[in-house]
Amino acid sequence: MSAQAAFVCLPVSPADLEDLCEIRVQAMQPSLARLGRFDDARARQRFRDQFQPAFTWLISVNDTRAGFYCLIRQDKAFYLQNLYLLPAMSGQGLGSAVLQSILAQADSAGLPVHLEVLIESDAARFYERHGFAKLREDGVDLYYQRAAAVLQP
Repeated sequence: MSAQAAFVCLPVSPADLEDLCEIRVQAMQPSLARLGRFDDARARQRFRDQFQPAFTWLISVNDTRAGFYCLIRQDKAFYLQNLYLLPAMSGQGLGSAVLQSILAQADSAGLPVHLEVLIESDAARFYERHGFAKLREDGVDLYYQRAAAVLQP
C-alpha cells in the first residue's frame, strides 16, 4: 500500500467492539511485548471501557478492515484517543495518510490535536515525525500536541 492508495473511513457501531479490540491488540502487541508490558486481557478491557462508537471510525482499504481511529472534538482541541492499524498495513504510508486527513480536519476548525502514547512506544516517533510536540510525561505516558496550522485564505 502506498500513501496514495485509497482508504475510506466508515462509522462504527457497538457491534464492532470485539473486532476493534482485536485490531488494537494486534497493533499494540509488538511494541508492548518489547517493553515487557503486554497483557492481552488488560489491553482488551481498557479499550472496552473507553469505547465511544460515535467518535470512532473504521479505516478500510479495498473493502478490508485495516485499522481504526477515535477522534473526539472538545471545546478547544481535538483529542486523538486511538489510531491503530493492523501490522500488515503498517509501514506503507496508510497511517500517515489517515493522520494527515485527521490533521486537515483539525486545521480547518482551527484547533490543535492532543494525544498520548506509552513512553518508548513506536507511536511516539511516528507522531513526532508528523509535527507533534511533547508537552509532558508522567512516567508511563507521553502527552503530545500538534498546533493547528494557519490556513491561507
